[in-house]
Amino acid sequence: MQFHDIHGSNVALLQSKRIARRENLGCSDALTFTDRPLQINEKIFIKFIGTSWGVSFGYTSHNPSTLKNRLPKYAFPVLIYQKGFWVRDVVNHKTDKNFIIYFYVNERGTVIYSIDGLTEEVLLHGVKTDCTLWAMIDLYGNSKLVELVKTELKTDIIPHPKAEFNSNFTLTTATNVRSPFEHNMSAECPLLVQVEDDFREDELHVFNECVVCYEKPANTVVYACGHICLCYPCAFNIWQGRGNGRCPICRNIIRNII
Repeated sequence: MQFHDIHGSNVALLQSKRIARRENLGCSDALTFTDRPLQINEKIFIKFIGTSWGVSFGYTSHNPSTLKNRLPKYAFPVLIYQKGFWVRDVVNHKTDKNFIIYFYVNERGTVIYSIDGLTEEVLLHGVKTDCTLWAMIDLYGNSKLVELVKTELKTDIIPHPKAEFNSNFTLTTATNVRSPFEHNMSAECPLLVQVEDDFREDELHVFNECVVCYEKPANTVVYACGHICLCYPCAFNIWQGRGNGRCPICRNIIRNII
């Protein structure tokens, strides 16, 4: 497996497209995709080269070849409001060595991940498994170099059915996003919005559960941005530095939690 030729402008592909390197210190325009779809329960192993990192990853049902010149600057939180994209942020992690993350989507549409082979954790729910899925990885923070190590079939592999792709997209800006929240993104950050007549507001992702642990209800207000996306324990941990003291939705500095 390799990285796809379609990627953010801040990314260079090396070593037969198995390594993605972020070219400058900017955190934007570093979205990458796999060059082929993945199967249900197919693990993808990614090596992070460095001792501190930040990453968003997940899946898309859109063929990356149809997204040329239409990629957003950031995957998270921009793409969580777009149909055909399922992505979440993993809180920054510090280590004294290189390490490997693997992730996969199971037949129930749950994305599972593990760091260095430790306990598996839930990243997100709700991925549609009746369509073809490409993995996507967005580098930010101190993440500068990642390598696609291998893929591995878990158990009871379910092949994806054939799927048709709707490439009818238009560019908009963060000020036009149909979101249940107002997030403080730059108005120059383009988003991918699928034009569909049957689009309904009630299909948008609403943060009923904590976006970090996905176990407890989101019941804590992040001050001063106002996002309600965390349970109190996770909000406290991020506020005290685990997530660099920034809101996981808009990246604004957390001044207090309520």
